[in-house]
Amino acid sequence: MSNLIMLKKFPVVSKTNIEYLVEIYPVRQMEKAVEVCVYKTKKRQGWFGRVKVDATAINVDWAGGEIYTENGEWDYDYKAMAINEIIKYENSIKEKIEHEAKRKEGVKMFEEWDGKE
Repeated sequence: MSNLIMLKKFPVVSKTNIEYLVEIYPVRQMEKAVEVCVYKTKKRQGWFGRVKVDATAINVDWAGGEIYTENGEWDYDYKAMAINEIIKYENSIKEKIEHEAKRKEGVKMFEEWDGKE
């Protein structure tokens, strides 16, 4: 494959106002396929009190990624692929938060139960 490309965009801001780093690169083992990786960035205090954003793969939390093929529904729409991965990641975080709230409620109900049927 002679046309290897790597796309990288930062910041990509979601509807929830969170900044992500998005990388799209070819999958070497597959022809006509790309992998879309989304990283949640971290902000830290820089020199002289400035806020610095780390957007390198070493300093970010991997949010998710998927392999897309040419014959799939995405058909080289890299923007749509990136948005899809961000939405999937944010939905998974929302599901984890809802699951934890339900678990805590279940524990509370069990502890308050008087033991009678």
